[in-house]
Amino acid sequence: MGFAMRARQSGPPVAVGIDLGTSCCRIGLWRDGDVLIVPNERGCLATPNCIGFLDCTGPVVGDAAAEQAAVNLKNTIFAPQRLLGAAYDSPWAQRLRLQGPPDIVRGEDGSALYSIQDRGKSKLMRPEEVLAVLLHEMKRQVEQCLGVTVKCAVCTVPSKYGQKQRRALTEALHKAQLEVLALVKAPTSAAIAFSLTNPIEGPRNVLVLDFGACYCDFCLLTLHGKCLYERAVGSEFVDLDSLLVRFCLTDIKLRLGIDMSSDWAALLRLSMACESAKRKLSQWNQTRVNVEALIQGGDYCVAMSRSYFEEFCSRDIDSLMEIFDICLVESGLERDAVDVVLVGGSSRIPRFRRLVKDFFRGQQPSELLRPDHAAVLGAAVYAAALAPPAPGNSGKAEDSEGEKRPGPTEPEPTPASRAGVGTGMVGTVSGSSGSAGIYSFDGLRLEEILPWSVLLETSASPASEDLEDLLDVPCNEAFGPRPPRESFVKRPSQSYPVTQ
Repeated sequence: MGFAMRARQSGPPVAVGIDLGTSCCRIGLWRDGDVLIVPNERGCLATPNCIGFLDCTGPVVGDAAAEQAAVNLKNTIFAPQRLLGAAYDSPWAQRLRLQGPPDIVRGEDGSALYSIQDRGKSKLMRPEEVLAVLLHEMKRQVEQCLGVTVKCAVCTVPSKYGQKQRRALTEALHKAQLEVLALVKAPTSAAIAFSLTNPIEGPRNVLVLDFGACYCDFCLLTLHGKCLYERAVGSEFVDLDSLLVRFCLTDIKLRLGIDMSSDWAALLRLSMACESAKRKLSQWNQTRVNVEALIQGGDYCVAMSRSYFEEFCSRDIDSLMEIFDICLVESGLERDAVDVVLVGGSSRIPRFRRLVKDFFRGQQPSELLRPDHAAVLGAAVYAAALAPPAPGNSGKAEDSEGEKRPGPTEPEPTPASRAGVGTGMVGTVSGSSGSAGIYSFDGLRLEEILPWSVLLETSASPASEDLEDLLDVPCNEAFGPRPPRESFVKRPSQSYPVTQ
Protein backbone atom coordinates (compact mmCIF):
# COMPACT_ATOMS: atom_id res chain seq x y z
CA MET A 1 0.00 0.00 0.00
CA GLY A 2 1.44 3.37 -0.97
CA PHE A 3 2.16 6.12 1.47
CA ALA A 4 -0.56 8.38 0.06
CA MET A 5 -3.20 5.75 0.81
CA ARG A 6 -1.87 5.11 4.29
CA ALA A 7 -2.03 8.83 5.00
CA ARG A 8 -5.77 8.90 4.29
CA GLN A 9 -6.65 6.10 6.64
CA SER A 10 -8.32 7.01 9.91
CA GLY A 11 -6.46 6.12 13.07
CA PRO A 12 -5.55 7.26 16.55
CA PRO A 13 -5.04 10.96 17.31
CA VAL A 14 -1.80 12.38 15.97
CA ALA A 15 0.64 15.05 17.10
CA VAL A 16 1.71 17.85 14.77
CA GLY A 17 4.54 20.33 14.61
CA ILE A 18 3.68 23.98 13.95
CA ASP A 19 6.18 26.58 12.81
CA LEU A 20 4.65 29.93 13.72
CA GLY A 21 6.77 32.40 11.78
CA THR A 22 6.34 36.16 11.58
CA SER A 23 4.69 36.26 8.17
CA CYS A 24 3.41 32.71 7.68
CA CYS A 25 2.99 29.38 9.42
CA ARG A 26 3.45 25.74 8.44
CA ILE A 27 2.21 22.50 9.93
CA GLY A 28 3.59 18.99 9.57
CA LEU A 29 3.51 15.55 11.13
CA TRP A 30 5.67 12.44 11.34
CA ARG A 31 4.52 9.36 9.44
CA ASP A 32 6.56 6.14 9.18
CA GLY A 33 9.96 7.79 8.94
CA ASP A 34 8.73 10.72 6.85
CA VAL A 35 7.62 14.24 7.74
CA LEU A 36 4.64 15.57 5.79
CA ILE A 37 4.18 19.33 5.50
CA VAL A 38 0.44 19.66 4.93
CA PRO A 39 -0.85 22.15 2.34
CA ASN A 40 -3.65 24.62 2.90
CA GLU A 41 -6.80 24.86 0.78
CA ARG A 42 -4.87 26.74 -1.91
CA GLY A 43 -2.33 23.91 -2.13
CA CYS A 44 0.44 26.01 -0.53
CA LEU A 45 2.69 24.68 2.22
CA ALA A 46 2.90 28.12 3.86
CA THR A 47 -0.20 29.91 5.17
CA PRO A 48 -0.09 33.69 5.77
CA ASN A 49 -0.57 34.66 9.41
CA CYS A 50 -3.62 36.72 8.55
CA ILE A 51 -7.16 36.68 9.96
CA GLY A 52 -10.02 38.72 8.52
CA PHE A 53 -13.39 39.36 10.19
CA LEU A 54 -16.32 39.92 7.82
CA ASP A 55 -19.81 41.40 8.12
CA CYS A 56 -21.79 38.49 6.70
CA THR A 57 -19.79 35.35 7.47
CA GLY A 58 -17.34 34.08 10.04
CA PRO A 59 -13.63 34.88 9.99
CA VAL A 60 -11.40 33.95 7.06
CA VAL A 61 -7.74 33.07 7.44
CA GLY A 62 -4.59 32.74 5.38
CA ASP A 63 -4.57 33.67 1.71
CA ALA A 64 -8.29 34.48 1.66
CA ALA A 65 -7.84 36.94 4.52
CA ALA A 66 -4.81 38.58 2.91
CA GLU A 67 -6.65 39.05 -0.39
CA GLN A 68 -9.51 40.99 1.23
CA ALA A 69 -7.28 43.00 3.57
CA ALA A 70 -6.99 46.10 1.38
CA VAL A 71 -10.78 46.64 1.47
CA ASN A 72 -11.22 45.57 5.09
CA LEU A 73 -8.18 46.97 6.85
CA LYS A 74 -9.84 47.76 10.18
CA ASN A 75 -10.95 44.15 10.60
CA THR A 76 -7.92 42.29 9.23
CA ILE A 77 -5.10 41.29 11.55
CA PHE A 78 -1.63 40.28 10.39
CA ALA A 79 0.66 38.25 12.68
CA PRO A 80 -1.35 38.50 15.93
CA GLN A 81 1.42 36.59 17.74
CA ARG A 82 3.47 39.80 17.73
CA LEU A 83 1.13 41.22 20.37
CA LEU A 84 0.98 38.15 22.62
CA GLY A 85 1.57 38.99 26.27
CA ALA A 86 2.18 42.68 25.52
CA ALA A 87 1.00 45.51 27.73
CA TYR A 88 -0.72 48.39 25.96
CA ASP A 89 1.92 50.86 27.20
CA SER A 90 4.88 48.73 26.06
CA PRO A 91 7.08 50.20 23.29
CA TRP A 92 6.30 47.26 21.03
CA ALA A 93 2.51 47.60 21.34
CA GLN A 94 2.76 51.34 20.71
CA ARG A 95 4.84 50.75 17.60
CA LEU A 96 2.27 48.31 16.23
CA ARG A 97 -0.56 50.72 17.11
CA LEU A 98 1.08 53.51 15.09
CA GLN A 99 1.46 51.25 12.05
CA GLY A 100 -2.24 51.63 11.31
CA PRO A 101 -5.35 49.44 11.35
CA PRO A 102 -6.66 47.44 13.06
CA ASP A 103 -7.08 49.53 16.19
CA ILE A 104 -5.18 48.46 19.30
CA VAL A 105 -6.75 49.58 22.58
CA ARG A 106 -6.09 49.21 26.29
CA GLY A 107 -7.83 46.41 28.14
CA GLU A 108 -9.10 46.67 31.72
CA ASP A 109 -5.98 44.88 32.94
CA GLY A 110 -3.66 47.10 30.91
CA SER A 111 -3.12 44.55 28.15
CA ALA A 112 -3.22 45.34 24.44
CA LEU A 113 -6.44 44.29 22.67
CA TYR A 114 -7.63 44.38 19.06
CA SER A 115 -10.81 46.36 18.35
CA ILE A 116 -12.67 44.91 15.35
CA GLN A 117 -16.13 44.41 13.83
CA ASP A 118 -17.18 40.76 13.51
CA ARG A 119 -20.47 40.07 11.71
CA GLY A 120 -21.68 43.58 12.43
CA LYS A 121 -20.81 43.54 16.14
CA SER A 122 -18.01 45.45 17.82
CA LYS A 123 -15.54 43.22 19.62
CA LEU A 124 -12.44 43.56 21.75
CA MET A 125 -10.27 40.51 21.18
CA ARG A 126 -7.11 39.40 22.90
CA PRO A 127 -4.24 38.43 20.56
CA GLU A 128 -4.43 34.81 21.72
CA GLU A 129 -8.12 34.67 20.73
CA VAL A 130 -7.30 35.91 17.24
CA LEU A 131 -4.35 33.55 16.92
CA ALA A 132 -6.53 30.63 18.00
CA VAL A 133 -8.69 31.17 14.90
CA LEU A 134 -5.64 30.67 12.69
CA LEU A 135 -4.34 27.68 14.66
CA HIS A 136 -7.74 25.98 14.59
CA GLU A 137 -7.83 26.36 10.80
CA MET A 138 -4.34 24.82 10.53
CA LYS A 139 -5.53 21.90 12.64
CA ARG A 140 -8.62 21.49 10.44
CA GLN A 141 -6.48 21.44 7.30
CA VAL A 142 -4.50 18.45 8.55
CA GLU A 143 -7.63 16.59 9.60
CA GLN A 144 -9.36 17.24 6.29
CA CYS A 145 -6.33 16.50 4.12
CA LEU A 146 -5.16 13.31 5.85
CA GLY A 147 -8.31 11.98 7.51
CA VAL A 148 -6.84 11.96 11.01
CA THR A 149 -7.66 13.55 14.35
CA VAL A 150 -5.13 16.10 15.58
CA LYS A 151 -4.89 16.20 19.36
CA CYS A 152 -1.59 17.77 20.39
CA ALA A 153 1.22 19.91 19.03
CA VAL A 154 4.72 21.23 19.40
CA CYS A 155 4.92 24.88 18.37
CA THR A 156 7.99 26.98 17.60
CA VAL A 157 8.54 30.34 19.28
CA PRO A 158 10.97 33.20 18.62
CA SER A 159 14.14 33.23 20.69
CA LYS A 160 13.04 36.48 22.32
CA TYR A 161 9.76 35.14 23.73
CA GLY A 162 9.44 35.52 27.50
CA GLN A 163 7.19 33.60 29.87
CA LYS A 164 4.24 35.96 29.29
CA GLN A 165 4.33 35.34 25.55
CA ARG A 166 4.72 31.60 26.08
CA ARG A 167 1.73 31.46 28.40
CA ALA A 168 -0.36 33.46 25.94
CA LEU A 169 0.64 31.18 23.06
CA THR A 170 -0.19 28.12 25.16
CA GLU A 171 -3.65 29.59 25.79
CA ALA A 172 -4.12 30.20 22.06
CA LEU A 173 -3.25 26.57 21.31
CA HIS A 174 -5.69 25.38 23.96
CA LYS A 175 -8.44 27.54 22.46
CA ALA A 176 -7.68 25.87 19.13
CA GLN A 177 -8.31 22.51 20.84
CA LEU A 178 -4.65 21.51 20.79
CA GLU A 179 -2.84 20.00 23.75
CA VAL A 180 0.57 21.63 24.06
CA LEU A 181 3.42 19.15 24.24
CA ALA A 182 6.18 21.77 24.18
CA LEU A 183 7.20 25.17 22.90
CA VAL A 184 10.62 25.11 21.27
CA LYS A 185 12.72 27.96 19.93
CA ALA A 186 12.59 28.12 16.14
CA PRO A 187 16.37 27.79 15.56
CA THR A 188 16.54 24.90 18.02
CA SER A 189 13.74 23.19 16.12
CA ALA A 190 15.72 23.67 12.92
CA ALA A 191 18.74 22.12 14.65
CA ILE A 192 16.64 19.02 15.32
CA ALA A 193 16.01 18.60 11.60
CA PHE A 194 19.68 19.26 10.86
CA SER A 195 20.85 16.68 13.39
CA LEU A 196 18.62 14.05 11.80
CA THR A 197 19.96 14.64 8.30
CA ASN A 198 23.69 15.02 9.01
CA PRO A 199 26.09 12.41 10.43
CA ILE A 200 27.54 13.47 13.77
CA GLU A 201 30.76 12.02 15.18
CA GLY A 202 31.81 13.25 18.59
CA PRO A 203 30.97 16.67 20.08
CA ARG A 204 29.95 19.21 17.47
CA ASN A 205 29.21 22.90 17.92
CA VAL A 206 26.47 24.16 15.61
CA LEU A 207 25.28 27.75 15.16
CA VAL A 208 21.80 27.88 13.62
CA LEU A 209 20.94 31.22 12.00
CA ASP A 210 17.20 31.59 11.41
CA PHE A 211 16.73 34.72 9.27
CA GLY A 212 13.01 35.26 8.78
CA ALA A 213 10.75 38.12 7.77
CA CYS A 214 11.51 40.52 10.64
CA TYR A 215 14.00 38.81 12.95
CA CYS A 216 17.23 36.92 12.78
CA ASP A 217 17.06 34.37 15.60
CA PHE A 218 20.08 32.24 16.32
CA CYS A 219 21.05 29.44 18.64
CA LEU A 220 24.48 28.02 19.44
CA LEU A 221 24.23 24.34 20.33
CA THR A 222 26.53 21.46 21.10
CA LEU A 223 25.47 18.12 19.63
CA HIS A 224 27.03 15.04 21.18
CA GLY A 225 25.63 11.57 20.79
CA LYS A 226 22.02 11.75 21.89
CA CYS A 227 22.32 15.11 23.61
CA LEU A 228 21.49 18.55 22.28
CA TYR A 229 22.62 21.39 24.55
CA GLU A 230 21.80 25.07 24.00
CA ARG A 231 24.85 27.20 24.79
CA ALA A 232 23.54 30.60 23.69
CA VAL A 233 20.46 32.07 22.06
CA GLY A 234 19.74 35.49 20.64
CA SER A 235 17.64 37.62 18.33
CA GLU A 236 17.98 40.78 16.26
CA PHE A 237 15.26 42.87 14.64
CA VAL A 238 15.89 43.20 10.88
CA ASP A 239 12.87 44.26 8.80
CA LEU A 240 14.09 44.46 5.21
CA ASP A 241 10.54 44.73 3.82
CA SER A 242 10.01 47.98 5.72
CA LEU A 243 13.31 49.35 4.40
CA LEU A 244 12.19 48.67 0.86
CA VAL A 245 8.77 50.23 1.52
CA ARG A 246 10.42 53.38 2.87
CA PHE A 247 12.63 53.53 -0.22
CA CYS A 248 9.52 53.41 -2.44
CA LEU A 249 7.70 56.05 -0.37
CA THR A 250 10.70 58.36 -0.69
CA ASP A 251 10.85 57.69 -4.43
CA ILE A 252 7.14 58.54 -4.82
CA LYS A 253 7.50 61.74 -2.83
CA LEU A 254 10.57 62.91 -4.76
CA ARG A 255 9.21 62.07 -8.20
CA LEU A 256 5.53 62.94 -7.76
CA GLY A 257 5.40 65.09 -4.64
CA ILE A 258 2.84 62.78 -3.00
CA ASP A 259 3.08 61.67 0.63
CA MET A 260 1.52 58.22 0.98
CA SER A 261 2.72 57.44 4.51
CA SER A 262 -0.82 57.60 5.94
CA ASP A 263 -2.64 55.78 3.13
CA TRP A 264 -2.90 52.43 4.90
CA ALA A 265 -4.54 50.50 2.06
CA ALA A 266 -1.91 51.67 -0.41
CA LEU A 267 0.86 50.88 2.07
CA LEU A 268 -0.41 47.34 2.46
CA ARG A 269 -0.40 46.73 -1.29
CA LEU A 270 3.03 48.34 -1.59
CA SER A 271 4.36 46.21 1.25
CA MET A 272 3.20 43.01 -0.45
CA ALA A 273 4.87 44.08 -3.69
CA CYS A 274 8.10 44.89 -1.84
CA GLU A 275 8.11 41.50 -0.14
CA SER A 276 7.72 39.82 -3.53
CA ALA A 277 10.56 41.90 -4.97
CA LYS A 278 12.82 41.00 -2.03
CA ARG A 279 12.24 37.30 -2.68
CA LYS A 280 12.96 37.66 -6.39
CA LEU A 281 16.21 39.53 -5.76
CA SER A 282 17.56 36.47 -3.96
CA GLN A 283 17.46 34.71 -7.36
CA TRP A 284 17.58 37.47 -9.95
CA ASN A 285 19.96 40.39 -10.44
CA GLN A 286 17.12 42.82 -11.11
CA THR A 287 13.36 43.09 -10.67
CA ARG A 288 10.62 45.69 -10.37
CA VAL A 289 8.32 46.83 -7.60
CA ASN A 290 5.10 47.10 -9.57
CA VAL A 291 1.70 48.03 -8.07
CA GLU A 292 -1.34 48.76 -10.22
CA ALA A 293 -3.54 51.78 -9.46
CA LEU A 294 -1.48 52.74 -6.42
CA ILE A 295 -1.18 56.51 -6.82
CA GLN A 296 -4.38 58.43 -7.56
CA GLY A 297 -5.49 55.66 -9.91
CA GLY A 298 -2.11 55.44 -11.63
CA ASP A 299 0.33 52.53 -11.57
CA TYR A 300 3.61 52.65 -9.70
CA CYS A 301 6.73 50.93 -10.96
CA VAL A 302 10.37 51.23 -9.95
CA ALA A 303 13.31 49.10 -11.02
CA MET A 304 15.44 47.57 -8.30
CA SER A 305 18.79 45.85 -8.75
CA ARG A 306 20.15 43.31 -6.30
CA SER A 307 23.30 45.36 -5.72
CA TYR A 308 21.31 48.50 -4.89
CA PHE A 309 18.94 46.61 -2.59
CA GLU A 310 21.84 45.04 -0.73
CA GLU A 311 23.57 48.40 -0.45
CA PHE A 312 20.75 50.23 1.33
CA CYS A 313 20.12 47.15 3.51
CA SER A 314 23.82 46.74 4.28
CA ARG A 315 23.77 48.39 7.71
CA ASP A 316 21.06 46.10 9.00
CA ILE A 317 22.52 42.92 7.51
CA ASP A 318 26.13 43.75 8.41
CA SER A 319 25.21 44.44 12.04
CA LEU A 320 24.21 40.80 12.44
CA MET A 321 27.87 39.78 12.28
CA GLU A 322 28.51 41.81 15.44
CA ILE A 323 25.84 39.82 17.27
CA PHE A 324 27.28 36.52 16.08
CA ASP A 325 30.73 37.63 17.24
CA ILE A 326 29.41 38.45 20.73
CA CYS A 327 27.74 35.05 20.85
CA LEU A 328 30.97 33.21 20.02
CA VAL A 329 33.17 35.32 22.31
CA GLU A 330 30.88 34.84 25.31
CA SER A 331 30.79 31.10 24.59
CA GLY A 332 34.57 30.87 24.28
CA LEU A 333 34.55 29.50 20.72
CA GLU A 334 36.58 30.42 17.65
CA ARG A 335 34.81 31.12 14.38
CA ASP A 336 36.23 28.02 12.70
CA ALA A 337 35.16 25.79 15.63
CA VAL A 338 31.45 25.82 14.76
CA ASP A 339 29.32 24.46 11.94
CA VAL A 340 26.92 27.08 10.57
CA VAL A 341 23.38 26.20 9.47
CA LEU A 342 21.21 28.70 7.58
CA VAL A 343 17.43 28.52 7.81
CA GLY A 344 14.57 30.94 7.17
CA GLY A 345 13.48 32.59 3.95
CA SER A 346 15.74 35.66 4.23
CA SER A 347 18.81 33.43 4.62
CA ARG A 348 18.69 33.16 0.81
CA ILE A 349 19.77 36.80 0.43
CA PRO A 350 23.16 36.61 -1.34
CA ARG A 351 24.80 39.38 0.69
CA PHE A 352 23.88 37.68 3.95
CA ARG A 353 25.30 34.38 2.72
CA ARG A 354 28.54 36.03 1.59
CA LEU A 355 28.97 37.84 4.89
CA VAL A 356 28.36 34.66 6.88
CA LYS A 357 30.88 32.74 4.79
CA ASP A 358 33.52 35.47 5.16
CA PHE A 359 32.83 35.89 8.88
CA PHE A 360 33.34 32.18 9.50
CA ARG A 361 36.66 32.19 7.62
CA GLY A 362 35.52 30.75 4.34
CA GLN A 363 33.38 27.96 5.78
CA GLN A 364 30.48 27.10 3.50
CA PRO A 365 27.26 27.21 5.59
CA SER A 366 25.07 24.13 5.65
CA GLU A 367 21.35 24.16 4.95
CA LEU A 368 18.42 21.83 4.48
CA LEU A 369 16.85 21.43 1.05
CA ARG A 370 14.36 24.19 1.87
CA PRO A 371 15.60 26.62 4.56
CA ASP A 372 12.07 27.84 5.30
CA HIS A 373 10.93 24.28 6.10
CA ALA A 374 13.61 23.48 8.68
CA ALA A 375 11.73 24.59 11.79
CA VAL A 376 8.50 22.75 10.98
CA LEU A 377 10.47 19.56 10.22
CA GLY A 378 12.11 19.61 13.64
CA ALA A 379 8.84 20.47 15.38
CA ALA A 380 7.05 17.56 13.67
CA VAL A 381 9.73 15.06 14.73
CA TYR A 382 9.71 16.45 18.26
CA ALA A 383 5.91 16.26 18.45
CA ALA A 384 5.91 12.62 17.39
CA ALA A 385 8.49 11.75 20.03
CA LEU A 386 6.56 13.48 22.83
CA ALA A 387 3.07 12.40 21.79
CA PRO A 388 1.07 9.92 23.88
CA PRO A 389 1.40 6.45 22.36
CA ALA A 390 -1.28 4.79 20.31
CA PRO A 391 -3.29 2.07 22.09
CA GLY A 392 -1.17 -1.03 22.57
CA ASN A 393 2.16 0.81 22.47
CA SER A 394 4.46 1.56 25.35
CA GLY A 395 3.71 4.45 27.65
CA LYS A 396 4.60 8.07 27.15
CA ALA A 397 8.22 9.02 27.66
CA GLU A 398 8.92 9.45 31.35
CA ASP A 399 11.93 10.33 33.41
CA SER A 400 13.82 8.03 35.76
CA GLU A 401 11.26 8.58 38.53
CA GLY A 402 8.27 7.83 36.32
CA GLU A 403 7.17 11.45 35.98
CA LYS A 404 5.96 12.98 32.73
CA ARG A 405 8.18 15.35 30.80
CA PRO A 406 7.97 19.09 31.64
CA GLY A 407 5.09 21.19 30.30
CA PRO A 408 5.37 23.90 27.68
CA THR A 409 6.14 26.80 30.00
CA GLU A 410 8.79 24.83 31.84
CA PRO A 411 12.21 23.94 30.43
CA GLU A 412 11.50 22.02 27.26
CA PRO A 413 13.29 18.86 26.08
CA THR A 414 15.33 19.01 22.89
CA PRO A 415 15.51 16.03 20.55
CA ALA A 416 18.57 14.00 19.94
CA SER A 417 20.90 13.84 17.02
CA ARG A 418 21.43 10.65 15.12
CA ALA A 419 24.46 9.75 13.04
CA GLY A 420 24.10 8.27 9.61
CA VAL A 421 20.52 9.28 8.87
CA GLY A 422 19.56 10.09 5.29
CA THR A 423 19.64 13.40 3.47
CA GLY A 424 15.99 14.36 3.77
CA MET A 425 14.82 13.84 0.21
CA VAL A 426 11.66 15.65 -0.81
CA GLY A 427 8.60 14.31 -2.60
CA THR A 428 4.89 14.98 -2.71
CA VAL A 429 1.72 13.17 -1.76
CA SER A 430 -1.67 14.23 -3.05
CA GLY A 431 -4.45 15.04 -0.63
CA SER A 432 -7.83 16.70 -0.83
CA SER A 433 -6.25 20.15 -0.53
CA GLY A 434 -3.17 19.71 -2.71
CA SER A 435 0.26 18.12 -2.54
CA ALA A 436 2.03 17.74 0.78
CA GLY A 437 5.79 18.12 0.97
CA ILE A 438 7.44 14.92 2.18
CA TYR A 439 10.88 14.82 3.78
CA SER A 440 12.16 11.25 4.06
CA PHE A 441 14.51 10.26 6.87
CA ASP A 442 15.34 6.91 5.24
CA GLY A 443 12.93 4.90 7.36
CA LEU A 444 14.23 6.22 10.68
CA ARG A 445 12.17 4.77 13.53
CA LEU A 446 11.09 7.10 16.28
CA GLU A 447 12.56 4.93 19.03
CA GLU A 448 16.00 5.30 17.42
CA ILE A 449 16.23 8.95 18.46
CA LEU A 450 15.32 8.27 22.10
CA PRO A 451 16.36 8.82 24.85
CA TRP A 452 17.79 12.33 24.86
CA SER A 453 19.03 14.91 27.30
CA VAL A 454 16.83 17.73 28.56
CA LEU A 455 17.86 21.36 28.72
CA LEU A 456 16.98 23.31 31.86
CA GLU A 457 16.55 27.02 31.20
CA THR A 458 17.37 29.42 34.02
CA SER A 459 17.00 33.13 34.67
CA ALA A 460 19.90 33.76 32.31
CA SER A 461 17.85 32.89 29.25
CA PRO A 462 15.60 35.17 27.15
CA ALA A 463 12.58 33.37 28.61
CA SER A 464 12.97 35.47 31.74
CA GLU A 465 10.11 37.88 32.36
CA ASP A 466 12.41 40.76 33.35
CA LEU A 467 13.87 40.84 29.82
CA GLU A 468 10.58 41.01 27.94
CA ASP A 469 10.38 44.78 27.64
CA LEU A 470 13.98 45.05 26.43
CA LEU A 471 13.53 42.29 23.91
CA ASP A 472 10.41 43.88 22.49
CA VAL A 473 12.07 47.21 21.63
CA PRO A 474 12.80 47.39 17.87
CA CYS A 475 16.51 47.87 17.22
CA ASN A 476 16.23 49.32 13.73
CA GLU A 477 17.36 52.94 13.94
CA ALA A 478 14.31 54.13 12.02
CA PHE A 479 12.04 52.89 14.83
CA GLY A 480 14.07 54.01 17.82
CA PRO A 481 17.35 53.43 19.66
CA ARG A 482 19.10 50.10 19.52
CA PRO A 483 18.77 48.29 22.87
CA PRO A 484 21.79 46.90 24.72
CA ARG A 485 23.40 43.98 22.95
CA GLU A 486 23.31 41.83 26.05
CA SER A 487 19.52 41.77 25.87
CA PHE A 488 19.73 39.70 22.71
CA VAL A 489 22.48 37.20 23.56
CA LYS A 490 21.94 35.00 26.59
CA ARG A 491 23.44 31.74 27.72
CA PRO A 492 21.51 29.00 29.55
CA SER A 493 23.64 28.00 32.51
CA GLN A 494 22.42 24.58 33.57
CA SER A 495 21.38 21.26 32.08
CA TYR A 496 20.76 17.78 33.35
CA PRO A 497 20.20 14.40 31.70
CA VAL A 498 16.87 12.62 31.73
CA THR A 499 16.52 9.07 30.47
CA GLN A 500 13.49 6.88 30.04
